[in-house]
Amino acid sequence: MMKGSLSKSFKGVFFFSLVFLLSFSLHHKVKGSAETAITLHATTKDINVYPSLFILEDSKKTLTIDDVVSPEHAKQFIHSDQFEQQNGFFETAKWFRFEVHNASEQEEWLVELAYSLVEYIQFYSHDESGIVELEKGGSAYDFDHRKIKHRNFIFNFEIDPYATKTFYLLVHAQGDAHPPLNIWNVQKFHEKSQIEFILSGIFYGIAPIMVIYNLFLFFSLRMRSYLYYVLAITCAIITNLQNNGLGYQYIWPHSPEWNNISNPLFLVLSCIFILLFVRSFLDTDRYLPTFKPISYGLMLLNGIVIPFLFIKKTIAINIMLVSTAITFVIILTVAVICLLRGARQARFFIAGWSIYLIGIIITIFSTGGLFPYISLAEYAAQIALGIEVVLLSLALADKINLMRAEKQMAEKKLSES
Repeated sequence: MMKGSLSKSFKGVFFFSLVFLLSFSLHHKVKGSAETAITLHATTKDINVYPSLFILEDSKKTLTIDDVVSPEHAKQFIHSDQFEQQNGFFETAKWFRFEVHNASEQEEWLVELAYSLVEYIQFYSHDESGIVELEKGGSAYDFDHRKIKHRNFIFNFEIDPYATKTFYLLVHAQGDAHPPLNIWNVQKFHEKSQIEFILSGIFYGIAPIMVIYNLFLFFSLRMRSYLYYVLAITCAIITNLQNNGLGYQYIWPHSPEWNNISNPLFLVLSCIFILLFVRSFLDTDRYLPTFKPISYGLMLLNGIVIPFLFIKKTIAINIMLVSTAITFVIILTVAVICLLRGARQARFFIAGWSIYLIGIIITIFSTGGLFPYISLAEYAAQIALGIEVVLLSLALADKINLMRAEKQMAEKKLSES
C-alpha cells in the first residue's frame, strides 16, 4: 500500500515538472514602449535600448550589413515590443537596430550587452557618410580579443554633439533570449562595474571558504555527505563563474571551446552529486527506499547531456532544461517526505534547496527564453547558491548533533540495561 502511494506521488511530481516546463512554452513578447530615437543628454547615466530597439531575425545566418540597411530588409525589422520570443535553445542570429541622437557635448559612450554567453557579435554604425564596422567580438573569441576587458560585452562608440546615428548589432546565440542592452555614460559604467566586482568578490570569497571548511570536515569525520556536498557546491560555483563571464575573464581566457560547454557540463555534474548528497544526507535508504532506483534514473537522465555537448550543444541544453527541472522538483519532494517521516536534518535542506531552486530556475529559464530576461536573472542563482551554502552547512552540523544525541541515547539505554 505504501509503495503504491509513493509511486503515485512520484508520478505526480514527474507530471508537475512537465507541466511546469510546458507552462512557459507559449511565445512571449519582448517588452518595450515603442519609442523612436534614443536621446542622450548631459545628465544621462544609462539608458535602456529596448524601447527604441528593432529586431530582424536571420535564422539562416546569411544576411550582411549591406543587406539589412537596404530598403528591402529595413522594413522587415520588428519593434522589440512586437517581437515574439521562441522558447528553448536553438541556432539563430539576430540583427538589432537602434537610432541615437546626441543632445549633449559628450562624444564618447558605451554600449553594454549584459550577457556573457553570446557567441558572435558585430557592431556597426550607419549615417549619411556610410557604414562603419566598430567592433567584432563574442565568446567564440579569446577573451584577450576584447578591447574593453569586461565579463560582459562592452563596445565604445562615438557620436558628434547634436548628431544622429543608427547602430546595428549582429548577435549569434543559442537561444532567443534578449538580455539587457544599455547605453552608458563612461564614468557611470565604471562606477557600476566596481560595485558589481565587489559584490562578486564577496560571494566568490565566502563560497570557496565554505567548500574548504567542509572538505576538512570530510577528512576528519569521514562522512560521505560532506564529500558529495563539496563536489556539488564546487560544480555549482564553476557553473556560476561561467554563466556570469568571470570564469572566462580570469580562469580560462584562452579556451573558448571549453567556455562554450563548461556551464551545462558542470550544471549536470552538480545535479548528479546533489542526488548522491540527498541519498546520503537524508538517509533515504532508511526513510524512502523507493528513491534509490529513481535517483539512478535521474543520474542517467542528467548524464545523457554530457555526450550530446560534443555532438549537438542545442540538443544537450534542451535535455538539460528538462532533466534539471525534474531533478530539482523530485529532490524537494523527497526532502519533504523524509521530514514527515522523522528525518530532522531535512529542515535546513528544504529551506536551502527551495531558495536555490527558485534562483537556478530564474537564471536557466531566462537564458533559454522561458522567462523574460532581466538583470536580476543573472544574479538569482548566485545569490540563492550563497544562501544555500550557508543553510546546508548548518544542516550538516545539525545532523552531526543529531547523530551524537542518538549515540548518547543508545549508550545510556545500554548502560541502564
